[in-house]
Amino acid sequence: MSKEGQRVRFLRRIDLPDHNWKFSSHDGEERGFWDAYQEAFSEMFSHTSTACAPWYIIPADRKWFARIAAAAVIAHTLIEIDPPYPTVSDDALRDLSAAKAQLESEATSSAVPAANGDAAQATPARELIRKDA
Repeated sequence: MSKEGQRVRFLRRIDLPDHNWKFSSHDGEERGFWDAYQEAFSEMFSHTSTACAPWYIIPADRKWFARIAAAAVIAHTLIEIDPPYPTVSDDALRDLSAAKAQLESEATSSAVPAANGDAAQATPARELIRKDA
């Protein structure tokens, strides 16, 4: 966040009674150290950001933009690492089938239909959770 953006946000917190709790007089005092904080942040980011674990500096003066930028970083990173979908062991699939059978046996006549829309015949757990997906 820029110093000006912080100033405007602090004034808003002071002016709006339901936002007063977000402000402390210490916030205003700490603004006197703005340049020192910025230098410390810069040094920290420069010395700790790596190719495997990079820092992303996202402007925060506009919350809507900061949220979009953060989402873009997350989406891009997930696309790059292409994480595999978790697999379920045969033992876990057996446990799921047993749990499903137990839950289905408890159904009343007004029960909600199974996930596949068929109240009479539900999909077996092995078909709902594909190990190769």
